[in-house]
Amino acid sequence: ANFALFSHRFRVMKRKRTFSPAHLLLILTFFYFIFLQPSFVLMALDPNKSITQYSLHIWNIEGGLPANSVYAVRQTHDGYIWIGTPDGLVRFDGIHFEVYNKEKIPQLTCNIIRALYEDGKGTLWIGTSDGGLTRYKEGQFTTYPFTKYRVLHQIRAINEDRWGNLWIGSFTEGLTCLSNEEFTTYTTKNGLPDNSVSFIYKDRNRDLWVTTAAGIVKLVEPGVFRIYASQKDLPHLKTVCLYEEDTRDLWIGTGERGLFRLNQGKLFTYGTEMGVQNRTINYIYKDGSKDLWIGTDGGGLTRMRNGVFHTLAKNDGLASGCVYSIYEDREGSLWIGTVDGGLHQLKDSQFTNYTTREGLAHDYVYCIHKGRSDQLWIGTEGGLNVLTLKKGELTTLLTTREGLLDNSIGCILEDSSGYLWIGTLEGLHRYKNGKFTYLTKKHGLSDSRVNRIFEDKQGKIWIGTENGLNVLERFNNRGRHIKIFTKDEGLLSNIIEVIYEDSHGNLWIGTNAGLNRFDNGIITIYDLGGRLENIPVKCIYEDKEGVLWFGTDNGLARLAQKQDALDTDTFM
Repeated sequence: ANFALFSHRFRVMKRKRTFSPAHLLLILTFFYFIFLQPSFVLMALDPNKSITQYSLHIWNIEGGLPANSVYAVRQTHDGYIWIGTPDGLVRFDGIHFEVYNKEKIPQLTCNIIRALYEDGKGTLWIGTSDGGLTRYKEGQFTTYPFTKYRVLHQIRAINEDRWGNLWIGSFTEGLTCLSNEEFTTYTTKNGLPDNSVSFIYKDRNRDLWVTTAAGIVKLVEPGVFRIYASQKDLPHLKTVCLYEEDTRDLWIGTGERGLFRLNQGKLFTYGTEMGVQNRTINYIYKDGSKDLWIGTDGGGLTRMRNGVFHTLAKNDGLASGCVYSIYEDREGSLWIGTVDGGLHQLKDSQFTNYTTREGLAHDYVYCIHKGRSDQLWIGTEGGLNVLTLKKGELTTLLTTREGLLDNSIGCILEDSSGYLWIGTLEGLHRYKNGKFTYLTKKHGLSDSRVNRIFEDKQGKIWIGTENGLNVLERFNNRGRHIKIFTKDEGLLSNIIEVIYEDSHGNLWIGTNAGLNRFDNGIITIYDLGGRLENIPVKCIYEDKEGVLWFGTDNGLARLAQKQDALDTDTFM
């Protein structure tokens, strides 16, 4: 449960005194997951979705942030999201931002917050640019000032080792350990490759890895480092961030040369040609689904899944292509801190979108048809797509290159014999096993502009066009026989919008001028008490009670067939 929404509901229940056993269960469940299971991830991003299919929410100055740049994000055990910005520390409850800065909190001597970390005791540690190290515990701030502890200058990273010691990485002063309120600093004199520390990473064994400008070291024990990759192993690479795989492979982000993988001493490059859109890597993060997320300095956010890279760039919805921090909360949402673009949240939603970014032939979708197998046929302005429902795989199946007369697909039908019927503005197609058969005006159709295709319970194919209703009485190797119905036979209009067969076997024809019923060759006009007179009827549906619903250009109508009259509750 989202902490902010829970807090809001709790306040409302308290004010209204509307507690119930269900509310008590909700409260107990919430406190169990928040306080007894602080590391439990309730949900995760669906890894089978494309990176562009997640819900994206953005907060900036207009939404309550003090600045549009976010350097650090961290969720604490009480559910709050803490945010480091160049204009102060921010606590976010999901709805409201509370800003802590040196103007409000005297203990905060610098507003530029570059690093955040919560230790095993629930203490939040705040690393600033030139104000030292600040501790937040039980609502109180305590600062170790830079003026007194010069090694706490330009803090970029904070982490805790297996022994409970706190390690602070400085961009200029090396690596400092805080143990029992005493600071010990390690520099190149103590085995660090360089005094510029940018990243401290804790692996699954709780071992700490430290990236410096000239290489990577692993903390064996307090004060003892093992060089894992030096300038000799990584020539001309300014290391920025890293992640160790279960296979012991080391993913390394650099400041100038892109992404690398170190495997048994061999270095493999993953540049722009592999899908990483920028050579400056700011952050590497592994989520609960074991996907690798890479924040770049202008190329957006990249996800690596099963060795394939996909990028969410600025033109995909990001407010900035410069991603500086990444963090996954206990609900599985991914929080993205950007430079000049605010705070982004990626999360799953109830809706999954498919656009050209996911492989759709065109973003204009005209029709959808559920096939007999695990397939969804999608007609677009750019051709025919098929979506495999279980796998969620979207492919473009048919365009003019494969034989369509036109890429603009207005209607689709898969009939009982397994043939796929496709209606376009240039004619009707019957398709099976890679072969097309065409039906146009020159083949006897009343018009080549096909609006609707329908198969009735007897297996007859009905075709609604811009100039009449057609029924195929024969369509095989012996020839084609088409019977045509127009206004001369009783239709209200020759422009057919929808064809539908109800449970009684009646065929309903919606035109752009009203509704007709087709029964045993007899066409009847249905104006439903004058309410559908000269009104286009676009869609028809029969519910489980046998009530027919009509969607029109002037509202919704329903017909209860038992009374054969308009339901009195219906409105237009």
